Amino acid sequence: MKRFLIPLLATLALPTAVNAGTEREIAEFCLKAEDFSGCVKEMSAEKKPVLNNINENINGESDFFDQANSKYLNENDYLTAINYLNDAIRIDPKQSKPYFVRGIIYFLEMQDYQNALLDIQKSVQLDNQDSDNFMTLGYLKAFYFDKKESGLEDLNKAIDLNPENSLAYLFRGEVNNLIYSKYYDDSDFRKAIQFANASTNDFSKSIELYKDNFNQYYKRLFPFGYLHYLYGSRGRVKYNLGVDYKNIKDIKNKDLSKVLLNSSLSDFDLLIENAPTLDEVENLKNPSYNFEVDFIKLTGYSWKGDTYSWLNKFASACKNWKKSDKAWKSLDYDVMTKYASISDGWSNYGMNCTRGF
Repeated sequence: MKRFLIPLLATLALPTAVNAGTEREIAEFCLKAEDFSGCVKEMSAEKKPVLNNINENINGESDFFDQANSKYLNENDYLTAINYLNDAIRIDPKQSKPYFVRGIIYFLEMQDYQNALLDIQKSVQLDNQDSDNFMTLGYLKAFYFDKKESGLEDLNKAIDLNPENSLAYLFRGEVNNLIYSKYYDDSDFRKAIQFANASTNDFSKSIELYKDNFNQYYKRLFPFGYLHYLYGSRGRVKYNLGVDYKNIKDIKNKDLSKVLLNSSLSDFDLLIENAPTLDEVENLKNPSYNFEVDFIKLTGYSWKGDTYSWLNKFASACKNWKKSDKAWKSLDYDVMTKYASISDGWSNYGMNCTRGF
């Protein structure tokens, strides 16, 4: 699977007529035309105020939002989708959905997080009763603007608005895990554990509420669903806690460490059961740029190897790491670099299993 860094729309290299001073509204419209220069010339002569009427006549309808959805979700043509969303916003700037979808495209496809944040904030302003609006806003703040606490508040609001929103629990679990790491790095282990426990509880709730028919835009981020992602994420938090309870003097608890490590093994088994294969991920057409590739069946085996090593079950550790070792040796280098879990499993097998622990 190849990834392409899409330039931001704001800096898109448009034809010369635009760079020479063509008004942006006309430029955005003419990106949809087969003859860009001819379109610009004709539209400029018509003096832009008639633009919306011309758009409606050309497309045969004025529902640009539906056209944007079709271009984005059915054809993966998100640049044209943005043009239609711009049209929809010009016609009715008080509707929240066009801002939300344009923000999603900036976020998931173009890595333009600043414009994504602005659009999602506008969507929240126009509709403060929509759970997905707050969910997306909270996630953006926490992961891309280092506003973890503010992001957590927005995710709490999303869940208050819709207690059945499984995806909001997943995102809140990820943010709680992010805050756990922050306190861990600050050596405030007891505070860190509070957020780690909150994270596992959120992942568990998300699993309980999970349905395949989740938000259609986020299927770009989770094309195989996100149940395997939940099991892997919850298992990894339990694994980290298990290692902490075994290693850190201030909180050492060997019995609890063993319980958590064994519980993480069960989650990694469920990750393996539900996750796509490496080939399925590599053959995926037009994934979102932010699609997380490194949650595949081999990931579960690699993480099981890590867990067994902390349980001092080294034969089982090597058995699981060996699957990553075998896969690693069969991959091209450009593919290898995308799968950190396989790399780690291969490395652990080479260091520990070929020469013995």
